[in-house]
Amino acid sequence: MTEFLDHWTACPNCYPRHDRYCATGRELWIEDQVQWFLAQPDAVKKAELDAMLKNNREWHGIVRQRVINAYNAQKRATGDDQHKSNVYVLHDNDR
Repeated sequence: MTEFLDHWTACPNCYPRHDRYCATGRELWIEDQVQWFLAQPDAVKKAELDAMLKNNREWHGIVRQRVINAYNAQKRATGDDQHKSNVYVLHDNDR
């Protein structure tokens, strides 16, 4: 989060209150969202992703896919992906 905060406070093109970021700022925002989601319990993840779908449709699919990718990478890194139910797949029609 520090890198994201450092960027948008110094960047004249980033306006978080208006959800406007330069390309670097947007990438840092997405990465910040992914890290936040990964730290939350599953119930919170679902509720917040549903809220993002309502309030920020444009970025919902990208953030959701990155959360799934990061979650699967964590499972693989810990060797915890031996059961298919532990790994999430986002279907093409959900992207």
